[in-house]
Amino acid sequence: MNEVEFGPFRFNCHTRQLKKRGQNIPLDPRQLALLVFFIDNPDRIISRDELQSVIWKDIFVSDNAISKSVANLRKLLGDDPKNARFIQTVPKQGYRFISTLQNTQSIEKDSKLTRRNKLSLFLLTSFAALTSIASMYFWSTQSIKHDLYGASFALTRQSGLKITPLSMLNDQGIIYLNKSSNTELWAKPKQESPYEIATPFEDIYELIEFTSNGDLVIRALHKGTCSWYKVEIKQKKMTIKETMELGCNGIVVHDSDYSKDIDELFVLAHPEKSIHSNRLYRMAFNAKSFIEITSQRLKGLELERLDLNPLEQKLLLVTHNSKGESELISFDLQQSEFSTLKLLTFWTNNAIWAQDGSGIVYTEAPPATKLLLDHGMDKTSVIVSQSNYLCCDITRASDGVNYLFTSRDSDFDLQWLLEPYFKLDNSTSYEMLPIFSHHSETIFFVSKRSGRSQLYAQEMGKAARAISNFNSHLMIQNLALSTDDHHFLFSSGNQIYLFDQLGKEKTIDSSEQISHIDWLSENIFAISFQTKTGYQVKLYDIDFNLVQSLDSNWVRAFSDFSMPDITFLLDKTGKIYKTSISQPFKPDLVQNIEINPTNNFKMDRELIYEMDNLSGTMRIKNLNGIIVNEFSYLENLGFDVKDGKIIVGVKTHSSSELMSTLPQ
Repeated sequence: MNEVEFGPFRFNCHTRQLKKRGQNIPLDPRQLALLVFFIDNPDRIISRDELQSVIWKDIFVSDNAISKSVANLRKLLGDDPKNARFIQTVPKQGYRFISTLQNTQSIEKDSKLTRRNKLSLFLLTSFAALTSIASMYFWSTQSIKHDLYGASFALTRQSGLKITPLSMLNDQGIIYLNKSSNTELWAKPKQESPYEIATPFEDIYELIEFTSNGDLVIRALHKGTCSWYKVEIKQKKMTIKETMELGCNGIVVHDSDYSKDIDELFVLAHPEKSIHSNRLYRMAFNAKSFIEITSQRLKGLELERLDLNPLEQKLLLVTHNSKGESELISFDLQQSEFSTLKLLTFWTNNAIWAQDGSGIVYTEAPPATKLLLDHGMDKTSVIVSQSNYLCCDITRASDGVNYLFTSRDSDFDLQWLLEPYFKLDNSTSYEMLPIFSHHSETIFFVSKRSGRSQLYAQEMGKAARAISNFNSHLMIQNLALSTDDHHFLFSSGNQIYLFDQLGKEKTIDSSEQISHIDWLSENIFAISFQTKTGYQVKLYDIDFNLVQSLDSNWVRAFSDFSMPDITFLLDKTGKIYKTSISQPFKPDLVQNIEINPTNNFKMDRELIYEMDNLSGTMRIKNLNGIIVNEFSYLENLGFDVKDGKIIVGVKTHSSSELMSTLPQ
């Protein structure tokens, strides 16, 4: 047949015209191609990969670009994705055309062109050619001013998380890590498809830099040893050329950079099982000890990332202060001097030197969808603007003009461990930090389904409902509920929020990083602060009056709500004691159980539920330290336990795209 009807629309299969109640509806080439494909494949799940293959063919586009194209078609059809009549989103899988097609058959095929008429193919080919021409800009080395940026395009399209991208020497292409079920090393030469490189390592943590003779410096795990290595890549295979004797076993490394001029590494790291307080080190590749770089200028700052500028004269340090701000600091390697380059009023870990070695490129405030270039003299321009979260790697392309970066799309759902309790109302966005009500069949959690983090409540058998309306973007952590269910506590940066179910809100600022928040009674809560020298535990009432400061031996104060008269204490060695807040503290050791002080844990009915931060494994222990149950790897954002029921915010989906800027 010549025409297909769905809802108020009529589509002519030969002329490729769409009409709504007799009125022509104009379609651009992408909308036309998508509509043709959806109509010809009704009531079938169509993945983004299939749309990539059919609509864009050999041109790599991001999930974000595909989503925007589908959104534009939906808008043209007047379709609501939350209550779809035509194009339904199938979470984690793709899309499905669900409208009833009347008097329809498979769209007739031209004798020479399958699923396309000549006009459609011409328009699609034109679009693909334009996209291909745009992608070729990345591989050019022409001189372009920094303030002419504004567009971007995807360099890869494959499942998994892309991290630590690097430009190959002589502008030959890019190399990157792709994390899925394991970590793979991939390369993408200019104008060629990506391919995997075989490696001898159990795991590769980061690609750091190329040496002057073309070897690659990496940090990796080889035969159980974590260290830095120089490797050679030939014929899609990696071989080890040199191993740094000073390895990284026993320390947590947050970032590394390498100077090819002086053959030295610069590292941010701290010992395992210690507080998160990175130190700055430098060492030659043949060194036998770390050399710490210290300064009063760094006092009170958390060191998060570093970057060596193109001339290898200065380090850029991304730091966080106690006010929740990000201070970008320059360290002159020759003069050994620190100086502040820029103070950002939000937390970011993503900042590098610009291509000219003096400006700074960084991500904007959360939700971090823009890449900004600071030229100095209070002049800032937008390099890239996307709808996806820009995280977590930015690097300079070797053409001296462009920047490589990653965008990320992740989803966390609430899930029950052991046995389901009731059906959970998950959305297609983040659901995290679940906590149980103490007195009803209700869970509370944080969700980004409205576009920013809000508190939600879900009663058994009902849909989730928002109970907050925060106007600013908050990075909610350490969510806790008072024993009478009246008050919530949480932190965002170094601010502490007290929020009740009537919407009343109080905040105080902290001069120290907040590690844990625990309610001990209806009116008393404990906050664990992380300092440069250790932990400080303080008890407050609901008016934020200080009740008591504990000595530095204690890491955390917490409760088992099945034993309301007892307060438990965790010391620096991981031992648990019990006492009472109604009387002077006289802690008694609780048998032989030990807990890693840096791990998150809950106590319920005299069982400890400990989440190992490094492996993601949850272990359930009794107070004799015996493991009674264990759950394998769970990448999670919070969990809670009540009467043996366990609810977790578990990562269910994660994808990323490796992108490049595109000068206008």
